[in-house]
Amino acid sequence: EGETKDEWYIRQMLGSANIDGSKAMHLMTGNLSFQIEHHLYPDLPSNRYAEISVQVQALFEKYDLPYVTGSLPKQVYSAWHKIVRLSLPNDFMGMTNKTPAPVAMPKRTQTAEAAA
Repeated sequence: EGETKDEWYIRQMLGSANIDGSKAMHLMTGNLSFQIEHHLYPDLPSNRYAEISVQVQALFEKYDLPYVTGSLPKQVYSAWHKIVRLSLPNDFMGMTNKTPAPVAMPKRTQTAEAAA
């Protein structure tokens, strides 16, 4: 709610990660190992995700955003690690009560129409 379309896309870009693998692995996952592309273009047929991943990676690089990808074991560990970490009280296992800093969102710019 209250999120611009640009902010929605950035949230999708920062909140997803791909799984590296062979063409066979991508086929067995229905190409959903391309989670970043899937979140950006959910209506695109999944067999096109590998094709557009090159352009998506270039976009991430252009805007200095992390294109997160890794092996299946690495990504499963990362997901479970985050789930466990966020499930525990903040002071458990030496964690501080500090809230993590929010990810900076790009500043909204006024369009010529809105400024007029």
